[in-house]
Amino acid sequence: MKRVIKEVEKNVVSISDIDNSSIVGIDWGTSKSMVIQEDYNVFTSLGNNCRPNLLNVWERRTQFEYVESAMAQGGYVKVYVFDNIKELFNWMSK
Repeated sequence: MKRVIKEVEKNVVSISDIDNSSIVGIDWGTSKSMVIQEDYNVFTSLGNNCRPNLLNVWERRTQFEYVESAMAQGGYVKVYVFDNIKELFNWMSK
């Protein structure tokens, strides 16, 4: 698992490296979510705390745009890229 930041540093992924095939999780500070493709060129997120208002908070055309919007919310938002879906699900369950 690697943390996503806007500036390139050691052991992190640049935001520019995120594409539609990336496996992305977002830590909002109080909950976690995963970015999912809802439809062709429609990306949204699904939260881990079963609150219905965490689905379809935003819709973006690309996963990059979704991550960019999430990171613009402030310093408390952390974005991660995972190597596989199992790693993402394990992270969301904690």
